[in-house]
Amino acid sequence: MDGDKQVLYGVLDKTLGDNTTLTLGGTYHHEHDTPSLFGLPANEKGYDLRLPRSTYLGASWNRSTYQKQDAFVELDHQFNGNWKLNSALEYKHSTSQTAYGYVPQRSDVSANGTVSDGFTGHSDRHSNQWNFRSDLDGKYTLFGREHELYAGYNYNREKFDNTWHGKKITGEYNIFRWQGTEIAQPADWNSLPKEIRHTTIHTHTLGLATRLNPIERWHLLIGASYSRWQQRQHLSWMSKPDSKYSKGRLIPYTGITYDLTPQQSLYASYSSIFKYSGDYLDINGKTLPPVMGNNYEIGWKGSWNDDRINTTLAFFQTEKHNQPIDTWKGIDPATGAVREWQRGDRSIYTPVRLQSRGIDAEIAGNLTDDWRIFAGYTYNTRKYPETIGSTLKGGDFNKQTPKHMLRLYTSYRLPGAAEKWTVGLGMSTQSGTSSGWDVKNGGHTLWNANVQYKPTQDLSVGVAVNNLTDKRYYENHGIRAHGWGNFYGEPRNAVFSLKWKM
Repeated sequence: MDGDKQVLYGVLDKTLGDNTTLTLGGTYHHEHDTPSLFGLPANEKGYDLRLPRSTYLGASWNRSTYQKQDAFVELDHQFNGNWKLNSALEYKHSTSQTAYGYVPQRSDVSANGTVSDGFTGHSDRHSNQWNFRSDLDGKYTLFGREHELYAGYNYNREKFDNTWHGKKITGEYNIFRWQGTEIAQPADWNSLPKEIRHTTIHTHTLGLATRLNPIERWHLLIGASYSRWQQRQHLSWMSKPDSKYSKGRLIPYTGITYDLTPQQSLYASYSSIFKYSGDYLDINGKTLPPVMGNNYEIGWKGSWNDDRINTTLAFFQTEKHNQPIDTWKGIDPATGAVREWQRGDRSIYTPVRLQSRGIDAEIAGNLTDDWRIFAGYTYNTRKYPETIGSTLKGGDFNKQTPKHMLRLYTSYRLPGAAEKWTVGLGMSTQSGTSSGWDVKNGGHTLWNANVQYKPTQDLSVGVAVNNLTDKRYYENHGIRAHGWGNFYGEPRNAVFSLKWKM
């Protein structure tokens, strides 16, 4: 596989008077690569087939191109020492084209490495997005104490178009002797079955919040946002291709903080969840209701060593209702019958309740001027609060997320004559995971190291080596199955960096 990327970015600031700054900026991004859409197969038990990391079960003619242009203008105005207004307008335009032929699909690998079936496809995607944001924040005095206020408005409009041509291919292919020439590129993509998607989404959001300081050690945050969302969509493969959906909701949130000392505090927070389901449809072709729920968090924050080390400990719980999950069933576009999903079918989703809870702990900062440390641990459990179809109450709804994750890193600037050198060592480890198809992925540990040389205050040169031991592992994906969806993690690699301040 090969590819390249070019990114051009520029920003221009202009001061307008003593209190106003105008900023203009833009980005141009062009990229082309060889798409790896469906990954690798595993054996019939879901274990690693020990294929070379370079294995690519796609056609030699597979190509993907991507372009994006982004332009923005931002105005920042300071009314006085207490109040500030920031407004920004941004436009994004992106296009991409992908052509592919790929095996395997949802089929098991035989003992001699044979798989069956696959797909050829060509996607042509266009996206235009406008975003306007305006935020006002400042301080005010009430009952002899100073408080803070925030008010904001955000508007977003996105139009997305995708035209796909493709078909299923039948035959038998041997993954151990794959050359990339087994699948012929269609002479005329327009002659293949076509699917068209046009989607336009408008979102308006108003927000208002205040941070009250009623007494010296207590701080209370109260806020709410109102979001109004509208979607128009055309799906050519649906029996009713055009749909329109709109919804609005008030989303409250609140938090409270108590300062034990100037460096230690306790806090608790609550926020409501409201997210539009978009084009997730049930068995009757009706749009699923919005996702709703609640977030709860309590925790402690502290600083040490003259505020050079920060520590946090948080306990969290999230509850969601109407979360769409894929049933892996589809509606046959020809007969309207329900069957195991096939390409071209309208996917069937069902709304479910979800609950997750866990712990986050972190310490980061400087033990000395030359010695920096970081350690973080996350414990996360997930479950269905009730039985859904064949999924029993208490089952894990996100098996690809590790229950335990630990990250450690330290760096040290060498003393004396070697003070221009800094060395670092880190690791991340996680417990085992699974997928929606119960394909296991064992726990693993990755090591990384880096060296930096800084001959002057303005110039630094560094080398970072990731996956130091060249650990072989699969990325965590919920779609991992026996026949597809298995992607190797990054092998050992080195990154060279050069930084110069002008």
